[in-house]
Amino acid sequence: MEVTARQLFQENRQDEIWDHYCNFLELSTDEAMKIQYRLLEEQLSVLKKSKLGQELLAGMTSDSIEEFRSKVPFTTYKDYAHYLLEKNEDDLPGDAFYWVHTSGRSGEYRHKWVPYTKRFWERAGRYVIASLIFGSAGKKGEVVLEPGDTIFFTLAPRPYMSGALMVDSVLHHFPFKFLPPPEIAEEMDFFDRIEKGLQMSLTEGIDVFYGIASILLSIGKHFEGGSTDRKKNLGSLLMSPRALARLIKGMIVSRRKKRGILPKDIWNPKVLAMGGMDCDIFRDKVIHYWGGNPIEGYASTEAGVTAVQTWNRSGNVLIPDQNFLEFIPFAEHLRSKEDPGYIPRTVTMDQLQENEIYEIVITNFLGGPFVRYRLGDLVKVTAKEDPAIGVCLPHIKFYSRADDLIDLAGFTRLTELTIWRAIENSGISYNDWVVKKETDQETPVLNIYLDASGKLSKEEAEEKIHQKLAELDSDYSDVEKMLNLKPLKVTFLPEGAFQRYIQKKRAEGVDLARLKPYRMNPSSDTIKTLLE
Repeated sequence: MEVTARQLFQENRQDEIWDHYCNFLELSTDEAMKIQYRLLEEQLSVLKKSKLGQELLAGMTSDSIEEFRSKVPFTTYKDYAHYLLEKNEDDLPGDAFYWVHTSGRSGEYRHKWVPYTKRFWERAGRYVIASLIFGSAGKKGEVVLEPGDTIFFTLAPRPYMSGALMVDSVLHHFPFKFLPPPEIAEEMDFFDRIEKGLQMSLTEGIDVFYGIASILLSIGKHFEGGSTDRKKNLGSLLMSPRALARLIKGMIVSRRKKRGILPKDIWNPKVLAMGGMDCDIFRDKVIHYWGGNPIEGYASTEAGVTAVQTWNRSGNVLIPDQNFLEFIPFAEHLRSKEDPGYIPRTVTMDQLQENEIYEIVITNFLGGPFVRYRLGDLVKVTAKEDPAIGVCLPHIKFYSRADDLIDLAGFTRLTELTIWRAIENSGISYNDWVVKKETDQETPVLNIYLDASGKLSKEEAEEKIHQKLAELDSDYSDVEKMLNLKPLKVTFLPEGAFQRYIQKKRAEGVDLARLKPYRMNPSSDTIKTLLE
Protein backbone atom coordinates (compact mmCIF):
# COMPACT_ATOMS: atom_id res chain seq x y z
CA MET A 1 0.00 0.00 0.00
CA GLU A 2 1.31 3.45 -0.92
CA VAL A 3 2.46 5.79 1.84
CA THR A 4 0.11 8.74 2.35
CA ALA A 5 0.63 12.27 3.68
CA ARG A 6 -1.73 11.35 6.53
CA GLN A 7 0.70 8.60 7.57
CA LEU A 8 3.76 10.84 7.11
CA PHE A 9 2.24 13.49 9.40
CA GLN A 10 1.45 10.86 12.03
CA GLU A 11 5.06 9.63 11.91
CA ASN A 12 6.48 13.19 11.95
CA ARG A 13 7.96 12.67 8.46
CA GLN A 14 6.27 15.63 6.76
CA ASP A 15 9.59 16.62 5.18
CA GLU A 16 9.10 13.58 2.88
CA ILE A 17 5.70 14.69 1.52
CA TRP A 18 7.03 16.61 -1.48
CA ASP A 19 9.11 13.63 -2.67
CA HIS A 20 6.17 11.24 -2.27
CA TYR A 21 3.69 13.37 -4.20
CA CYS A 22 5.67 15.64 -6.52
CA ASN A 23 8.77 13.69 -7.59
CA PHE A 24 7.31 12.98 -11.06
CA LEU A 25 8.45 16.52 -11.95
CA GLU A 26 12.04 15.24 -11.82
CA LEU A 27 11.49 12.87 -14.75
CA SER A 28 12.95 13.42 -18.19
CA THR A 29 10.66 12.76 -21.15
CA ASP A 30 12.61 9.55 -21.87
CA GLU A 31 12.13 8.37 -18.29
CA ALA A 32 8.43 9.21 -18.49
CA MET A 33 8.10 7.14 -21.69
CA LYS A 34 9.79 4.16 -20.03
CA ILE A 35 7.14 4.38 -17.29
CA GLN A 36 4.42 4.67 -19.96
CA TYR A 37 5.61 1.54 -21.78
CA ARG A 38 6.23 -0.50 -18.62
CA LEU A 39 2.79 0.20 -17.18
CA LEU A 40 1.13 -0.42 -20.55
CA GLU A 41 2.78 -3.83 -20.74
CA GLU A 42 1.47 -4.60 -17.24
CA GLN A 43 -2.00 -3.40 -18.21
CA LEU A 44 -2.07 -5.51 -21.39
CA SER A 45 -1.23 -8.64 -19.39
CA VAL A 46 -4.15 -7.86 -17.06
CA LEU A 47 -6.54 -7.05 -19.91
CA LYS A 48 -5.88 -10.38 -21.65
CA LYS A 49 -7.27 -12.25 -18.65
CA SER A 50 -10.66 -10.50 -18.79
CA LYS A 51 -13.57 -10.93 -21.15
CA LEU A 52 -13.63 -7.19 -21.89
CA GLY A 53 -9.91 -7.15 -22.62
CA GLN A 54 -10.10 -10.17 -24.89
CA GLU A 55 -12.85 -8.44 -26.85
CA LEU A 56 -10.92 -5.19 -27.21
CA LEU A 57 -7.54 -6.80 -27.97
CA ALA A 58 -8.88 -9.41 -30.39
CA GLY A 59 -6.71 -8.15 -33.27
CA MET A 60 -3.40 -8.57 -31.43
CA THR A 61 -1.17 -11.57 -32.10
CA SER A 62 1.82 -10.49 -29.97
CA ASP A 63 2.60 -8.43 -26.88
CA SER A 64 4.29 -5.58 -28.72
CA ILE A 65 3.23 -2.01 -28.05
CA GLU A 66 3.70 -1.22 -31.75
CA GLU A 67 1.07 -3.79 -32.65
CA PHE A 68 -1.19 -2.48 -29.89
CA ARG A 69 -1.09 1.01 -31.39
CA SER A 70 -1.50 -0.16 -34.96
CA LYS A 71 -4.13 -2.89 -34.61
CA VAL A 72 -6.29 -2.18 -31.56
CA PRO A 73 -9.13 0.13 -32.65
CA PHE A 74 -10.10 3.35 -30.95
CA THR A 75 -13.06 3.04 -28.60
CA THR A 76 -15.91 5.13 -27.23
CA TYR A 77 -18.29 4.47 -24.37
CA LYS A 78 -20.49 2.44 -26.72
CA ASP A 79 -17.82 -0.30 -26.71
CA TYR A 80 -18.13 -0.63 -22.91
CA ALA A 81 -21.79 0.08 -22.29
CA HIS A 82 -22.93 -3.55 -22.10
CA TYR A 83 -20.35 -4.15 -19.35
CA LEU A 84 -20.40 -0.90 -17.42
CA LEU A 85 -24.04 0.18 -17.41
CA GLU A 86 -24.94 -3.12 -15.76
CA LYS A 87 -21.81 -2.99 -13.54
CA ASN A 88 -20.77 -6.42 -14.77
CA GLU A 89 -17.62 -6.67 -12.65
CA ASP A 90 -16.79 -10.32 -13.43
CA ASP A 91 -15.82 -9.43 -16.99
CA LEU A 92 -13.63 -6.42 -16.16
CA PRO A 93 -9.81 -6.40 -15.97
CA GLY A 94 -9.75 -5.13 -12.36
CA ASP A 95 -11.95 -5.26 -9.29
CA ALA A 96 -14.14 -2.18 -9.00
CA PHE A 97 -13.35 -0.40 -5.73
CA TYR A 98 -15.53 2.59 -6.71
CA TRP A 99 -18.26 3.07 -9.30
CA VAL A 100 -18.23 6.65 -10.49
CA HIS A 101 -21.10 8.35 -12.27
CA THR A 102 -20.83 10.85 -15.09
CA SER A 103 -23.23 12.34 -17.62
CA GLY A 104 -22.84 12.04 -21.38
CA ARG A 105 -23.37 14.97 -23.68
CA SER A 106 -26.16 13.51 -25.77
CA GLY A 107 -27.40 10.38 -27.46
CA GLU A 108 -28.25 7.12 -25.76
CA TYR A 109 -25.63 7.33 -22.97
CA ARG A 110 -26.83 10.34 -21.05
CA HIS A 111 -25.72 8.65 -17.82
CA LYS A 112 -22.51 6.63 -17.67
CA TRP A 113 -20.88 4.48 -15.01
CA VAL A 114 -17.11 4.10 -14.74
CA PRO A 115 -15.29 1.66 -12.40
CA TYR A 116 -12.16 2.66 -10.47
CA THR A 117 -9.86 0.00 -9.10
CA LYS A 118 -8.41 0.78 -5.69
CA ARG A 119 -4.96 1.48 -7.17
CA PHE A 120 -6.41 3.78 -9.84
CA TRP A 121 -8.47 5.63 -7.20
CA GLU A 122 -5.46 6.04 -4.90
CA ARG A 123 -3.21 7.21 -7.74
CA ALA A 124 -5.71 9.82 -8.90
CA GLY A 125 -6.07 11.12 -5.35
CA ARG A 126 -2.31 11.33 -5.09
CA TYR A 127 -2.24 13.81 -7.97
CA VAL A 128 -5.06 15.87 -6.50
CA ILE A 129 -2.87 16.26 -3.41
CA ALA A 130 0.12 17.13 -5.63
CA SER A 131 -2.01 19.83 -7.28
CA LEU A 132 -2.98 21.31 -3.89
CA ILE A 133 0.67 21.25 -2.78
CA PHE A 134 1.67 23.11 -5.95
CA GLY A 135 -1.19 25.56 -5.52
CA SER A 136 -0.06 26.51 -2.02
CA ALA A 137 3.69 26.48 -2.69
CA GLY A 138 5.79 29.48 -3.60
CA LYS A 139 8.77 27.43 -4.71
CA LYS A 140 9.95 23.89 -5.38
CA GLY A 141 9.94 21.64 -2.32
CA GLU A 142 7.65 23.84 -0.21
CA VAL A 143 4.70 22.21 1.61
CA VAL A 144 2.51 24.62 3.59
CA LEU A 145 -0.59 22.43 3.91
CA GLU A 146 -1.23 21.14 7.43
CA PRO A 147 -3.52 18.57 9.11
CA GLY A 148 -6.93 20.08 9.80
CA ASP A 149 -6.77 22.63 6.99
CA THR A 150 -10.31 23.42 5.86
CA ILE A 151 -11.63 22.85 2.33
CA PHE A 152 -14.67 24.71 1.06
CA PHE A 153 -15.73 22.15 -1.52
CA THR A 154 -18.18 23.18 -4.23
CA LEU A 155 -18.14 20.27 -6.70
CA ALA A 156 -20.67 17.48 -7.14
CA PRO A 157 -20.86 14.80 -4.41
CA ARG A 158 -20.67 11.01 -4.80
CA PRO A 159 -21.18 9.11 -7.01
CA TYR A 160 -19.76 11.82 -9.30
CA MET A 161 -16.03 11.65 -9.86
CA SER A 162 -15.50 14.87 -7.92
CA GLY A 163 -17.04 13.33 -4.80
CA ALA A 164 -15.45 9.89 -5.11
CA LEU A 165 -12.03 11.28 -5.94
CA MET A 166 -11.82 14.83 -4.66
CA VAL A 167 -13.36 13.99 -1.29
CA ASP A 168 -12.89 10.33 -0.39
CA SER A 169 -9.51 9.80 -2.03
CA VAL A 170 -8.20 13.17 -0.82
CA LEU A 171 -9.24 12.28 2.76
CA HIS A 172 -7.53 8.92 2.32
CA HIS A 173 -4.31 10.79 1.60
CA PHE A 174 -4.57 13.93 3.72
CA PRO A 175 -6.35 14.90 6.99
CA PHE A 176 -8.33 17.86 5.66
CA LYS A 177 -11.55 19.19 7.18
CA PHE A 178 -14.29 19.60 4.59
CA LEU A 179 -16.94 22.33 4.83
CA PRO A 180 -19.61 21.11 5.08
CA PRO A 181 -18.59 17.56 6.13
CA PRO A 182 -19.16 14.99 3.33
CA GLU A 183 -21.73 12.97 5.30
CA ILE A 184 -23.85 16.13 5.73
CA ALA A 185 -23.18 17.57 2.28
CA GLU A 186 -24.42 14.47 0.47
CA GLU A 187 -27.84 14.84 2.03
CA MET A 188 -28.19 18.43 0.83
CA ASP A 189 -29.24 20.07 -2.40
CA PHE A 190 -26.21 21.40 -4.31
CA PHE A 191 -27.14 25.06 -3.86
CA ASP A 192 -28.02 24.60 -0.18
CA ARG A 193 -24.65 22.91 0.30
CA ILE A 194 -22.83 25.92 -1.16
CA GLU A 195 -24.73 28.23 1.20
CA LYS A 196 -24.01 25.99 4.20
CA GLY A 197 -20.33 25.77 3.31
CA LEU A 198 -20.15 29.53 3.00
CA GLN A 199 -21.72 30.01 6.44
CA MET A 200 -19.38 27.45 8.05
CA SER A 201 -16.39 29.10 6.38
CA LEU A 202 -17.13 32.35 8.20
CA THR A 203 -16.59 30.49 11.46
CA GLU A 204 -13.97 27.93 10.45
CA GLY A 205 -12.05 29.88 7.77
CA ILE A 206 -11.02 28.69 4.32
CA ASP A 207 -7.58 27.16 3.74
CA VAL A 208 -8.45 25.50 0.43
CA PHE A 209 -11.17 26.35 -2.06
CA TYR A 210 -11.93 23.53 -4.50
CA GLY A 211 -14.53 24.21 -7.17
CA ILE A 212 -15.33 25.91 -10.43
CA ALA A 213 -14.38 29.47 -11.28
CA SER A 214 -17.96 30.65 -11.66
CA ILE A 215 -18.70 29.74 -8.00
CA LEU A 216 -15.71 31.78 -6.81
CA LEU A 217 -16.94 34.64 -8.97
CA SER A 218 -20.51 34.31 -7.73
CA ILE A 219 -19.41 34.42 -4.09
CA GLY A 220 -17.32 37.50 -4.81
CA LYS A 221 -20.24 39.33 -6.40
CA HIS A 222 -22.51 38.15 -3.60
CA PHE A 223 -20.33 39.86 -0.98
CA GLU A 224 -19.51 42.94 -3.00
CA GLY A 225 -23.18 43.58 -3.74
CA GLY A 226 -24.15 43.51 -0.06
CA SER A 227 -27.48 41.85 -0.90
CA THR A 228 -30.40 41.71 1.52
CA ASP A 229 -30.38 37.90 1.33
CA ARG A 230 -26.76 37.81 2.42
CA LYS A 231 -27.44 40.07 5.38
CA LYS A 232 -30.31 37.83 6.47
CA ASN A 233 -28.20 34.68 6.12
CA LEU A 234 -25.31 36.20 8.08
CA GLY A 235 -27.47 37.41 10.92
CA SER A 236 -27.36 34.14 12.87
CA LEU A 237 -23.58 34.00 12.50
CA LEU A 238 -23.10 37.13 14.54
CA MET A 239 -23.48 34.91 17.60
CA SER A 240 -20.14 33.28 16.64
CA PRO A 241 -17.14 35.33 17.88
CA ARG A 242 -14.90 33.97 15.11
CA ALA A 243 -17.42 34.77 12.37
CA LEU A 244 -18.00 38.22 13.83
CA ALA A 245 -14.26 38.89 13.99
CA ARG A 246 -13.85 37.95 10.33
CA LEU A 247 -16.72 40.16 9.24
CA ILE A 248 -15.50 43.15 11.28
CA LYS A 249 -12.00 42.72 9.83
CA GLY A 250 -13.46 42.57 6.33
CA MET A 251 -15.58 45.68 6.84
CA ILE A 252 -12.61 47.64 8.17
CA VAL A 253 -10.47 46.70 5.17
CA SER A 254 -13.22 47.46 2.65
CA ARG A 255 -14.04 50.86 4.20
CA ARG A 256 -10.38 51.83 4.24
CA LYS A 257 -10.21 51.01 0.53
CA LYS A 258 -13.56 52.74 -0.10
CA ARG A 259 -15.25 49.83 -1.84
CA GLY A 260 -17.61 46.96 -1.14
CA ILE A 261 -16.45 44.06 1.02
CA LEU A 262 -14.69 41.28 -0.91
CA PRO A 263 -13.91 37.67 0.03
CA LYS A 264 -10.18 38.50 0.25
CA ASP A 265 -11.03 40.93 3.07
CA ILE A 266 -12.42 38.02 5.08
CA TRP A 267 -10.39 34.96 4.04
CA ASN A 268 -6.82 34.25 2.99
CA PRO A 269 -6.87 30.76 1.43
CA LYS A 270 -3.64 28.84 0.95
CA VAL A 271 -5.01 27.38 -2.28
CA LEU A 272 -7.63 28.40 -4.82
CA ALA A 273 -8.06 25.28 -6.94
CA MET A 274 -10.35 25.70 -9.94
CA GLY A 275 -11.82 23.32 -12.48
CA GLY A 276 -13.74 24.00 -15.67
CA MET A 277 -12.82 25.66 -18.93
CA ASP A 278 -13.57 29.14 -17.60
CA CYS A 279 -10.43 29.22 -15.40
CA ASP A 280 -8.38 31.54 -17.60
CA ILE A 281 -11.37 33.63 -18.65
CA PHE A 282 -12.25 34.52 -15.06
CA ARG A 283 -8.73 34.36 -13.58
CA ASP A 284 -8.29 38.15 -13.26
CA LYS A 285 -11.73 38.56 -11.70
CA VAL A 286 -11.08 35.73 -9.24
CA ILE A 287 -7.80 37.38 -8.24
CA HIS A 288 -9.70 40.68 -7.79
CA TYR A 289 -12.23 39.09 -5.44
CA TRP A 290 -10.08 36.51 -3.64
CA GLY A 291 -6.54 37.86 -3.84
CA GLY A 292 -4.78 34.59 -4.70
CA ASN A 293 -3.80 33.29 -8.12
CA PRO A 294 -5.88 30.12 -8.72
CA ILE A 295 -4.40 26.83 -9.83
CA GLU A 296 -6.06 24.50 -12.30
CA GLY A 297 -5.68 20.95 -13.62
CA TYR A 298 -6.93 18.62 -16.31
CA ALA A 299 -9.01 15.63 -15.21
CA SER A 300 -11.95 13.53 -16.41
CA THR A 301 -14.08 10.69 -15.09
CA GLU A 302 -12.68 8.07 -17.47
CA ALA A 303 -9.04 9.13 -17.14
CA GLY A 304 -8.75 10.35 -13.57
CA VAL A 305 -6.09 13.06 -13.33
CA THR A 306 -4.14 13.58 -16.57
CA ALA A 307 -2.19 16.80 -15.93
CA VAL A 308 -1.60 19.29 -13.11
CA GLN A 309 -0.36 22.87 -12.92
CA THR A 310 2.74 23.73 -10.91
CA TRP A 311 3.48 26.65 -8.56
CA ASN A 312 4.44 29.01 -11.41
CA ARG A 313 0.97 28.65 -13.00
CA SER A 314 2.26 27.61 -16.42
CA GLY A 315 0.46 24.92 -18.46
CA ASN A 316 -0.61 21.58 -16.99
CA VAL A 317 2.22 19.03 -16.74
CA LEU A 318 1.34 15.62 -18.18
CA ILE A 319 1.32 12.73 -15.68
CA PRO A 320 2.99 9.51 -16.92
CA ASP A 321 1.60 6.81 -14.61
CA GLN A 322 -2.21 7.14 -14.63
CA ASN A 323 -2.91 6.36 -18.30
CA PHE A 324 -1.04 5.51 -21.48
CA LEU A 325 -1.37 8.72 -23.47
CA GLU A 326 -1.76 9.00 -27.22
CA PHE A 327 -2.49 12.14 -29.19
CA ILE A 328 -4.22 12.50 -32.57
CA PRO A 329 -2.82 15.54 -34.45
CA PHE A 330 -5.49 18.11 -35.30
CA ALA A 331 -5.27 17.56 -39.06
CA GLU A 332 -5.77 13.82 -38.51
CA HIS A 333 -8.67 14.52 -36.16
CA LEU A 334 -10.41 16.69 -38.77
CA ARG A 335 -9.86 14.12 -41.49
CA SER A 336 -11.40 11.39 -39.31
CA LYS A 337 -14.46 13.60 -38.73
CA GLU A 338 -14.91 14.12 -42.45
CA ASP A 339 -14.28 10.44 -43.23
CA PRO A 340 -15.55 8.14 -40.42
CA GLY A 341 -13.75 5.22 -42.06
CA TYR A 342 -10.37 6.87 -41.79
CA ILE A 343 -8.16 5.69 -38.90
CA PRO A 344 -6.05 8.62 -37.66
CA ARG A 345 -2.45 8.15 -36.60
CA THR A 346 -1.32 9.02 -33.06
CA VAL A 347 1.83 10.32 -31.43
CA THR A 348 3.11 9.79 -27.89
CA MET A 349 4.21 12.23 -25.17
CA ASP A 350 7.76 12.47 -26.49
CA GLN A 351 6.56 13.36 -30.00
CA LEU A 352 4.32 16.30 -29.11
CA GLN A 353 5.01 19.63 -30.81
CA GLU A 354 4.69 23.02 -29.13
CA ASN A 355 1.61 25.13 -30.02
CA GLU A 356 -0.04 22.20 -31.82
CA ILE A 357 -3.56 20.92 -31.09
CA TYR A 358 -4.30 17.24 -30.47
CA GLU A 359 -7.22 15.00 -29.62
CA ILE A 360 -6.33 13.00 -26.53
CA VAL A 361 -6.67 9.19 -26.37
CA ILE A 362 -6.18 7.22 -23.14
CA THR A 363 -5.60 3.64 -22.06
CA ASN A 364 -6.11 3.17 -18.31
CA PHE A 365 -3.34 1.75 -16.17
CA LEU A 366 -3.78 -0.06 -12.83
CA GLY A 367 -6.62 -2.34 -13.97
CA GLY A 368 -8.92 0.30 -15.45
CA PRO A 369 -11.23 -0.73 -18.33
CA PHE A 370 -10.62 1.87 -21.06
CA VAL A 371 -8.46 0.99 -24.04
CA ARG A 372 -7.49 3.55 -26.71
CA TYR A 373 -10.48 5.55 -25.55
CA ARG A 374 -11.31 8.82 -27.27
CA LEU A 375 -12.19 11.23 -24.47
CA GLY A 376 -13.58 13.75 -26.94
CA ASP A 377 -11.23 16.52 -25.76
CA LEU A 378 -8.85 18.65 -27.78
CA VAL A 379 -5.78 19.96 -25.97
CA LYS A 380 -3.07 22.41 -26.98
CA VAL A 381 0.60 21.84 -26.15
CA THR A 382 1.82 25.07 -24.56
CA ALA A 383 5.40 23.93 -24.01
CA LYS A 384 7.53 20.80 -24.36
CA GLU A 385 9.30 21.64 -21.09
CA ASP A 386 9.77 24.43 -18.55
CA PRO A 387 13.48 25.09 -17.96
CA ALA A 388 12.65 27.92 -15.53
CA ILE A 389 11.55 25.41 -12.88
CA GLY A 390 13.48 22.40 -14.21
CA VAL A 391 10.50 20.41 -15.54
CA CYS A 392 11.17 18.42 -18.72
CA LEU A 393 7.66 17.03 -19.30
CA PRO A 394 5.19 18.51 -21.84
CA HIS A 395 2.62 21.10 -20.75
CA ILE A 396 -0.94 21.19 -22.12
CA LYS A 397 -4.07 23.34 -21.90
CA PHE A 398 -7.64 22.32 -22.59
CA TYR A 399 -8.62 23.66 -26.02
CA SER A 400 -12.15 22.45 -26.77
CA ARG A 401 -14.57 19.58 -26.73
CA ALA A 402 -14.11 17.83 -30.06
CA ASP A 403 -17.82 18.07 -30.87
CA ASP A 404 -18.11 21.73 -29.79
CA LEU A 405 -16.21 23.35 -32.64
CA ILE A 406 -18.45 25.60 -34.73
CA ASP A 407 -17.39 25.79 -38.37
CA LEU A 408 -18.21 29.06 -40.13
CA ALA A 409 -18.17 29.00 -43.94
CA GLY A 410 -15.15 26.67 -43.87
CA PHE A 411 -12.91 29.58 -42.80
CA THR A 412 -12.76 29.18 -39.03
CA ARG A 413 -13.60 26.74 -36.29
CA LEU A 414 -14.64 28.60 -33.17
CA THR A 415 -14.29 27.08 -29.71
CA GLU A 416 -16.37 27.79 -26.63
CA LEU A 417 -13.34 29.41 -25.01
CA THR A 418 -12.83 31.82 -27.93
CA ILE A 419 -16.48 32.91 -27.97
CA TRP A 420 -16.59 33.20 -24.19
CA ARG A 421 -13.43 35.31 -24.12
CA ALA A 422 -14.82 37.60 -26.83
CA ILE A 423 -18.00 38.18 -24.81
CA GLU A 424 -15.99 38.77 -21.65
CA ASN A 425 -13.54 41.14 -23.40
CA SER A 426 -16.39 43.10 -24.97
CA GLY A 427 -17.18 44.71 -21.62
CA ILE A 428 -20.85 43.80 -21.91
CA SER A 429 -22.54 43.14 -18.57
CA TYR A 430 -24.10 39.69 -18.85
CA ASN A 431 -25.33 36.80 -16.74
CA ASP A 432 -24.81 33.89 -19.11
CA TRP A 433 -25.02 32.87 -22.77
CA VAL A 434 -25.41 30.07 -25.30
CA VAL A 435 -24.55 30.06 -28.99
CA LYS A 436 -26.06 28.20 -31.92
CA LYS A 437 -24.99 27.96 -35.54
CA GLU A 438 -28.00 28.87 -37.64
CA THR A 439 -28.71 29.94 -41.22
CA ASP A 440 -30.15 33.21 -42.45
CA GLN A 441 -31.21 32.98 -46.10
CA GLU A 442 -28.71 30.12 -46.59
CA THR A 443 -25.93 32.16 -44.96
CA PRO A 444 -24.25 30.67 -41.85
CA VAL A 445 -24.85 32.77 -38.74
CA LEU A 446 -23.37 32.56 -35.25
CA ASN A 447 -26.34 33.42 -33.02
CA ILE A 448 -25.37 34.28 -29.46
CA TYR A 449 -28.33 34.15 -27.07
CA LEU A 450 -27.34 36.56 -24.32
CA ASP A 451 -28.83 37.23 -20.91
CA ALA A 452 -27.48 40.78 -20.67
CA SER A 453 -27.97 42.90 -17.57
CA GLY A 454 -27.01 46.32 -18.95
CA LYS A 455 -28.70 48.85 -21.22
CA LEU A 456 -27.31 48.02 -24.63
CA SER A 457 -28.87 47.76 -28.08
CA LYS A 458 -28.69 44.57 -30.07
CA GLU A 459 -26.60 46.32 -32.74
CA GLU A 460 -24.10 47.63 -30.18
CA ALA A 461 -23.73 44.17 -28.62
CA GLU A 462 -23.18 42.58 -32.04
CA GLU A 463 -20.51 45.12 -32.97
CA LYS A 464 -18.63 44.81 -29.67
CA ILE A 465 -18.54 41.00 -29.70
CA HIS A 466 -17.77 40.88 -33.43
CA GLN A 467 -14.74 43.14 -32.98
CA LYS A 468 -13.39 41.05 -30.11
CA LEU A 469 -13.87 37.82 -32.05
CA ALA A 470 -11.96 39.32 -34.97
CA GLU A 471 -9.12 40.29 -32.60
CA LEU A 472 -8.98 36.81 -31.07
CA ASP A 473 -9.37 34.75 -34.25
CA SER A 474 -7.83 35.98 -37.51
CA ASP A 475 -9.72 33.33 -39.47
CA TYR A 476 -13.00 34.73 -38.17
CA SER A 477 -11.86 38.16 -39.32
CA ASP A 478 -11.21 36.70 -42.80
CA VAL A 479 -14.87 35.67 -43.11
CA GLU A 480 -15.84 39.33 -43.19
CA LYS A 481 -12.91 40.46 -45.35
CA MET A 482 -13.12 37.75 -48.00
CA LEU A 483 -16.84 37.01 -48.11
CA ASN A 484 -18.15 40.45 -47.16
CA LEU A 485 -20.09 38.64 -44.47
CA LYS A 486 -20.63 39.56 -40.85
CA PRO A 487 -21.69 36.20 -39.44
CA LEU A 488 -22.62 37.29 -35.92
CA LYS A 489 -26.07 37.79 -34.50
CA VAL A 490 -27.06 38.57 -30.91
CA THR A 491 -30.46 37.64 -29.49
CA PHE A 492 -31.27 39.09 -26.08
CA LEU A 493 -32.90 36.67 -23.68
CA PRO A 494 -35.37 37.80 -21.00
CA GLU A 495 -33.36 38.83 -17.94
CA GLY A 496 -32.97 35.93 -15.53
CA ALA A 497 -33.52 33.35 -18.29
CA PHE A 498 -30.80 30.99 -17.06
CA GLN A 499 -31.92 31.18 -13.44
CA ARG A 500 -35.46 30.26 -14.49
CA TYR A 501 -34.11 27.46 -16.71
CA ILE A 502 -32.20 25.96 -13.77
CA GLN A 503 -35.21 26.29 -11.47
CA LYS A 504 -37.39 24.52 -14.01
CA LYS A 505 -34.90 21.66 -14.39
CA ARG A 506 -34.54 21.31 -10.63
CA ALA A 507 -38.33 21.05 -10.33
CA GLU A 508 -38.28 18.33 -12.99
CA GLY A 509 -35.70 16.38 -10.95
CA VAL A 510 -33.03 16.71 -13.62
CA ASP A 511 -29.56 15.37 -12.82
CA LEU A 512 -27.16 17.94 -11.31
CA ALA A 513 -24.82 17.83 -14.31
CA ARG A 514 -27.68 18.81 -16.63
CA LEU A 515 -29.14 21.76 -14.76
CA LYS A 516 -27.40 24.27 -17.02
CA PRO A 517 -27.80 24.15 -20.81
CA TYR A 518 -24.86 23.33 -23.07
CA ARG A 519 -23.39 26.55 -24.37
CA MET A 520 -22.39 25.29 -27.81
CA ASN A 521 -25.20 24.41 -30.18
CA PRO A 522 -27.91 23.65 -27.59
CA SER A 523 -31.11 22.01 -28.78
CA SER A 524 -33.99 24.02 -30.24
CA ASP A 525 -36.06 23.03 -27.19
CA THR A 526 -33.43 24.56 -24.91
CA ILE A 527 -33.47 27.80 -26.89
CA LYS A 528 -37.27 27.83 -26.74
CA THR A 529 -37.22 27.40 -22.95
CA LEU A 530 -34.68 30.20 -22.50
CA LEU A 531 -36.76 32.54 -24.64
CA GLU A 532 -39.91 31.96 -22.60
